[in-house]
Parts: sequence; C-alpha cells; structure tokens
Amino acid sequence: MSEIIENNKTIIGSSTVIEGLAGTITCGGDVELKGQFNGTLKSEGNAYISGILQGSIKANDILIVDGARIDGTITSRATLTVEKGSKIAADLKAKNASIDALVNGNIEVNNQLDILSSAEINGAVSAERLSVAHGALLEGNMTIKHK
Repeated sequence: MSEIIENNKTIIGSSTVIEGLAGTITCGGDVELKGQFNGTLKSEGNAYISGILQGSIKANDILIVDGARIDGTITSRATLTVEKGSKIAADLKAKNASIDALVNGNIEVNNQLDILSSAEINGAVSAERLSVAHGALLEGNMTIKHK
C-alpha cells in the first residue's frame, strides 16, 4: 500500500497506531509522527518524531525528541538532531548531525557530527568533522573523512 499526501504538513497523532504492512507514506510537505508507524515515511520537507517508528524515514531536517523510539533507517538530506532520551536502533545518514541519545547503529555524516554529553553510540561513526563532548560514550570504529 502506498499513499501520497500532498498538503503542507502530515500529522500522525499520538493516539494513532499504523501497523502491519503499512507500506510507504510519501508527504509533499513536513511530517510529524507522534503516534506509532510501521513502514516507510518519506517527506519532501522536514520531520519531527516524538513517537515510535519501526521502519525508515527520509526527510530534509529531522528532529527526534525525548521519548522517541526508532528501529530501522534514518536519512536526513540536511540536519539530523537526536535529543536526549530518544532510543535509536538504526543506521543514520545525514549531511550534519547532533546526537545526544542512545544510538545502536552506524552513523555516516558528510560534514559535521556533534556527539553531545548524554550520547551513547554503539556502532561505526564516519564524518568529515567530529566533536565529542565530555561524558559521551562511544563503542565502535571512527573514521574521519577528507574531501
């Protein structure tokens, strides 16, 4: 099943659960996930995640806030921000990223990656520029890319 939603903002409310073979939802604008979604979310705009995603998401800027849980793949065409309290079991790709949460998965960033003090990263990290705050935990391989 594939559904195309072409308004400015698509909201999956906090009491909404979309599960089973949900397929792909493609949004022409921004998307906000407060509930639970199992499948693929694609947005031509930005994404705000405070709910549960089992699958993948692709958007411009992606903000993942406290309490969000993602299991799958996260791809940001611009900036990815993962706030403290989020739990991520996913591979992450972004142009720039700021991580302050638990991430079990690989992180690939084309430019700047900031790992903040509450972050716990378990997986390979690759970035052109990397900053790691005091208190952050890293377990895995790190690669600094040169352009």
